[in-house]
Amino acid sequence: SASSSSEVDEHSQQPEQSASPTAAMLLLSASSATICVFFLGMFAFGDAASLDSSSPYPANVPRRWGGAANAPSGGVLHGCSGHLFAFSGLDGPTNEEVNFVGVFMPEPFAIRFCGLKTSRTLTIAAGSNASRDVIVATDDTLVANLSNAYDDSQTPTTSSSPSASQLLKVSWLAWDLLVGQAPAYVPIVLNGSTPHDTSVRLGHGDQTVGADPQCWVHSEPDSTVALCTLVLPSSSSSSPASVAFGLAYANATLGPNAAVARAKQGLCSGAASGHAAPCSIDSVIASRLAMYAGNVVPKVNPRHQELANKAVSIMRVNALSPEEKIKQMWSTPDRTPHQWMWLWDSCYHSLGMSELAGATIDSMPSGSFDPHDIGWQYVQSVLLGAGPDGGVSIERTPQSVGTKVDQTQPPLLAWAVWENYVRTNVSTGVLPTDRLAFAYPILDGYLRWDRRERGDPSGHTKLLVWTHGTESGMDNSQRFDGMVGKNMLATDFSVFFAREAGFVSRIAEQLGNHTGAAFWAKEASAVSADVHRYLWNSKTGFYHDYKYALRRFDSVRAVSGLLPLWLPDFPAERLEAVVATLNDTNAFGTAVPLPSVARDTPDFSTDMWRGPMWINYNVMIAEALLARGKPVLARDLLQRTVDLVLKYYEEFGVLFEFYDADDKHDPRYLLRKGAKTGGVRDYHWSAALVLRALVLLTKL
Repeated sequence: SASSSSEVDEHSQQPEQSASPTAAMLLLSASSATICVFFLGMFAFGDAASLDSSSPYPANVPRRWGGAANAPSGGVLHGCSGHLFAFSGLDGPTNEEVNFVGVFMPEPFAIRFCGLKTSRTLTIAAGSNASRDVIVATDDTLVANLSNAYDDSQTPTTSSSPSASQLLKVSWLAWDLLVGQAPAYVPIVLNGSTPHDTSVRLGHGDQTVGADPQCWVHSEPDSTVALCTLVLPSSSSSSPASVAFGLAYANATLGPNAAVARAKQGLCSGAASGHAAPCSIDSVIASRLAMYAGNVVPKVNPRHQELANKAVSIMRVNALSPEEKIKQMWSTPDRTPHQWMWLWDSCYHSLGMSELAGATIDSMPSGSFDPHDIGWQYVQSVLLGAGPDGGVSIERTPQSVGTKVDQTQPPLLAWAVWENYVRTNVSTGVLPTDRLAFAYPILDGYLRWDRRERGDPSGHTKLLVWTHGTESGMDNSQRFDGMVGKNMLATDFSVFFAREAGFVSRIAEQLGNHTGAAFWAKEASAVSADVHRYLWNSKTGFYHDYKYALRRFDSVRAVSGLLPLWLPDFPAERLEAVVATLNDTNAFGTAVPLPSVARDTPDFSTDMWRGPMWINYNVMIAEALLARGKPVLARDLLQRTVDLVLKYYEEFGVLFEFYDADDKHDPRYLLRKGAKTGGVRDYHWSAALVLRALVLLTKL
């Protein structure tokens, strides 16, 4: 790829756009380093074996066009969930308030920017065959061979190195600027747009080399999206001309002119000549793909390596930069529709980052980053969002951090902090106790809040209660049918709390706080003992929630009833009874374990937590089985989990929020709280925990 002495400033538009266009936003930055040089520094972490010798792109990079996974309309997804396509906070500033985020549509290659308040669609009309010739399809980069796109023979392209002018290349230069290049004969349309210059009504197919860029705008009261195109000269007499294009966002205050000026900065030609910008599309793409080329992504079973890279792609796109009151990196379950920061999700996201190599990667404009440090920042952002009384909220936005807490979520923060501490120490040999010192008082305050606000209302046990099903994360589980207030001693909450208390005790010990260590060790032991004393149902041989007002066990056998296996004092004499449920076809022995409730549960269905399999619980239970000395069962559970995820990734190009435990129903159309929309696509914790599962499998 061509390098240049100056590059378009990737981050010239800051997360909060100013009231008027600034020179930094509208002009090329002469001082910013070239992406090409930037990329070469990143690639120093790679090795030759990681590169496909017949391609300039990393081996096993995701290459599935996920348009067929797009969610149908309805429900909370609103048809806006699919193969995500957006700029990653790992590469520079993001703006989640604006949420200029796209999803791939069924027809190749259309991208719907439904994260915006008013949706826009970019259509690259590449022909019906195009999706068969995708070379790269991550969550921020698309490369496809279009030499065969309009071929009626339906014969896939066999050439491993098509002419550059036959390739479609699309990637993100910044959060507000998508850049691309395509053969000049391919129509590129911003749906619903009008020419910015009303005296010119040509499409780029009518443009000539050297002509002025053509720009179109789609303006709404809140914002403008602009598309500009520029025909570039062909590289040889035998190659067709190509067209560079830029798609840019500007808020209503900045207006159409700013959007057009920004879009023109995306007309990358590799050199500043004529109307072209000096950016190189090849260098932009190389920088976005660098993580897949080196030693950052763990090496797993070769059959699963592309799946591991897809998991990292999802982790990348859902990584967010500091924004407003969130002063460090943070993460979201999915850029759309959830968008914001959630408690237990962020813990899983951090665990995923802990699986990545600790080597520094030069891909942030301010210098470099370590995946373990990013994982720490995810947890730190949640900790700093705690309310004034110590509570940690189910969800935070960049504006709501630090406010009073109404609902919480499963306490997993100390686990994530401890895991980050251990992994960072293994990677660097340095004990990062400063992180532990930062986290300890907040974790201490949070667990005291849980005890005070969610403790057994009767005061008879050390167990804990949820106030709503949504607090548990198992929102619509049969466990909560008819639930009113704090009327159920919860197995999951109590197990999570006992484990958290144990981790906080370890953290205190590492800090030399022996009093705190002893207090939380005693608390962990007391809660764990009460789980075994009060939540074990000897008649069913299983752990159940307990409805204390009715003085009876809840009848539902939920997957959360397997969590006590994770406790260090689990009674050995109960192990075989609990493990037997894993193979019982009336319980958790489904085609693809583990269902979220036992198969014989009344109203078992494909609706979210009322039957489907969830990756987070499968990974947690697998780790619990390992703790109980059952590696064969743990391996079988993890293997069957990743095999199902791989099956549907290969078919649809995405990772889903949940899957049918019987594997009879298409994951795109499972129920989600009554709507036949399937679960969220490119779901962050699915990705993070699939990666964790794949790494665990290499050790079993």
